[in-house]
Amino acid sequence: MGQSLDKFTLYAIRANDIFPTVSKVISGDLSTNLSKTKDIGALSSLIKIIKNVKAVIPKEKFLYLASNIGIDQYAFEYYLKELQDIGFINVTNTNNVENTVPLFSLDIYNMLGKKLKSYNPSEIELKHFEIINNVAELPTKITDLNDILDVSANEMKLFKRIGSNCGYLDTYVSPVDGKDVLYSPIYWDENPEKLFELVDKYSHQEVFNKISAIRSSQGKPVSSIGKDLILSEAVAAGCLPTNSVESAGGRQFFVFTPTIGVKKYEKDIIKKARQIVACVRYGQEFAQITRIKNIMNVLNSLLRKGYIGDHSENIYQYGILITMGLVYPVKAYYGHKIYLNDTQENRKIFQIAIEMLRSGIITNNDINIDADDLQRIFKSDKVFSEELSTISSFKKEIPNDSNTLQKIGDILRGVDEDVFK
Repeated sequence: MGQSLDKFTLYAIRANDIFPTVSKVISGDLSTNLSKTKDIGALSSLIKIIKNVKAVIPKEKFLYLASNIGIDQYAFEYYLKELQDIGFINVTNTNNVENTVPLFSLDIYNMLGKKLKSYNPSEIELKHFEIINNVAELPTKITDLNDILDVSANEMKLFKRIGSNCGYLDTYVSPVDGKDVLYSPIYWDENPEKLFELVDKYSHQEVFNKISAIRSSQGKPVSSIGKDLILSEAVAAGCLPTNSVESAGGRQFFVFTPTIGVKKYEKDIIKKARQIVACVRYGQEFAQITRIKNIMNVLNSLLRKGYIGDHSENIYQYGILITMGLVYPVKAYYGHKIYLNDTQENRKIFQIAIEMLRSGIITNNDINIDADDLQRIFKSDKVFSEELSTISSFKKEIPNDSNTLQKIGDILRGVDEDVFK
């Protein structure tokens, strides 16, 4: 069961989600009204970098990587002090940066949330966070947001202008009553048109509550919501991602909420993580002989020991994971043991699945990009900081040449070689 998050923890997650877009736009309104949002987003982005490197990285190489996501040397010095104050890094007298970032993103965001709270953000910035919270869960009529959050017409106009120019907010006109509905293409990219129809058919609060309930219990069996008209329609219409598993208990379906702030080229990783959750949920709810009592323990044990003990249903229950190359079966006395196909990427995917069960929320902080990932991304003509949405940008990006890409990859994998000499 996902746990309830402190509001500042959630605000820190939202700052992370929109930073790749707001960092590319020059705007006085943005810099003055959402300055703390940008600061927390920048800290989160630097944490993603430091998580991908060795335990120690020279400061100048960390700066090189930071500059690739739009953080200049002056801001970099400030953010280094902030990260050290939080306890995520240690800058030595020899100008090396030691990495002490926690493993789980929830722990990271709890600390970033405390840092954000210490910044004492303005009332208008807090309202903006709440706007993002609402549209992250569900597209919402602007009139409802004005009432719920006490947002003035001028404030809403400001939020819409910033959000639309940065690419994380958009509006559509409800075909039912002609009112403007605010939504975020960052969060609702699965089948937003169908979701809009659902919001128009039922009350906003009803749909909001149903989506929130799924987020707190990712991988909920579809069979358990059969009498719930709203969720049944959401699943049938394709508004919510659904994964299936077939074993001795028949074919079962499991429902998830769309994932937050995930890049297009990371969707396959998230689909695999959802399938892992679906497989252990199956063992928890539908296994015919013995059922899993604690699904988190099973996944943690798999990562720690490298295998799941033998069971007659394993070969079927984890069959899709076998075809995905995540695990492999070995015959044993009671059916099969399931072994982890122990690669760096597979471990990463299992960790994402654990975080999905632990907090209900997955962000791109959980999706560590290593040197091989970078090489694959660069070969497909993507830039280092590219995110889900295409945005208007006033900052000019200089295309990376092969030497630049090689240097980024070398730094991430710990090779000390200057390719520019």
